[in-house]
Amino acid sequence: MSTLTVADLPLPEAPPASKLPALAVVLALFAVATAVNLQLPLYAAYGDQAHYGQGLRALAFATYVVGLIPILAFLGGLSDAFGRKAMVLAAVAMALIATVVMWIWPTAQALMVARVFQGASVAVGAAACTAFLAELLPPAGAAARARPAPARRCCACPASPPAPRW
Repeated sequence: MSTLTVADLPLPEAPPASKLPALAVVLALFAVATAVNLQLPLYAAYGDQAHYGQGLRALAFATYVVGLIPILAFLGGLSDAFGRKAMVLAAVAMALIATVVMWIWPTAQALMVARVFQGASVAVGAAACTAFLAELLPPAGAAARARPAPARRCCACPASPPAPRW
């Protein structure tokens, strides 16, 4: 007769995780990306209003990289130190600051300041949101790979053949 140990008992299945936190992270990243592109149509108007040429407009547009590259390259792991949620909220806050700066101070100089904040918000948001989503969503295992991709049918021609099942 064999003895039964605790290791032989089946493990209970984990309850299904809610997708609501992941949706909140995706919406935060969408808000940051939208805020970054919100003022693009206004660049020409701000330049014309202040009598700035194309060179200064291009410089204001390029200052986005000043906020993006250094933070993404050197401080991309901030969410490891300060937490994912805090950094996602910081990214949304920086995008909001950039939008408010452009709203209350619509000049080319403010555009440069706002673009630095926008670059920083995208850098922090991209790093923190992707890490946060990797923790929130289960890994795509064999079961996920076995399902057909429904996006192919809804994004392509509605009359397209069904996705193959392997």
